[in-house]
Amino acid sequence: MKKISLALCLASALFANSASAQWQGNWLLGVSGSYNWYDNGDFEGNISHPTGRVTNFGWLTDDDNEDDRWAWGVFGGYQARCNGWLFGAELAIDWIDNDDQDNNNFVFTDANAPNRGWVGNAGFSRDYAIALTGRFGYEVFPFFMPYVRAGVETSRDKISFGLLTADNAQPFLIASGDGRRQSYCFIGGFGAEVPLPLADGLAFRAEWNYHSDGRTVDASGLANDNATLVTVSNQQSVNTVKASLVFNFPT
Repeated sequence: MKKISLALCLASALFANSASAQWQGNWLLGVSGSYNWYDNGDFEGNISHPTGRVTNFGWLTDDDNEDDRWAWGVFGGYQARCNGWLFGAELAIDWIDNDDQDNNNFVFTDANAPNRGWVGNAGFSRDYAIALTGRFGYEVFPFFMPYVRAGVETSRDKISFGLLTADNAQPFLIASGDGRRQSYCFIGGFGAEVPLPLADGLAFRAEWNYHSDGRTVDASGLANDNATLVTVSNQQSVNTVKASLVFNFPT
């Protein structure tokens, strides 16, 4: 009986504490700039010969020639605070700058065509990314709130390639192609937010996010002999460093 009474007293105390908690919520809007680097850019491909034979090939991207990108974005959401804790949800869209896209160069020998070598290049790019994430933080010091982020993201991914014979083999072959696909992945990371004294509700964020491998993107092209088909595929995981300005509307 004493144990039951103690449990009831404890439950009553927890309920009273929860009921007295002061929850405050607000909407928010922000803009961001980020730097993205792709760290899993291994390309794979195959050549389907008119004879029916298939040559498989692949190569690793060079760390010094990764397809790094700048991105700019906007986001909005809602958040609630209670006793230093923060719970929020946000929808963000980022546009990636692909003007300085780096292509990855490669060479290989065709195992099904003696004395024929190939040279080529391929590149991966991402047009935009839309993410729906949750944010969970705690104000460990006045005006300093670290947080973690987790959610899902969709993006429009593209792969392009060019391939040609590197010697005097006959006939001379050249093929190129590009492909696009809507991709989906997990996004997770951490960051910190501090208020700015320039205006009430204005804050600055800095964060790092990891975007898991998306769906494989394929590109195909028929060589100039109208008989040899080349296909190249790739998928990417992405790391992002992001800085944001956010305005928290009054509660």
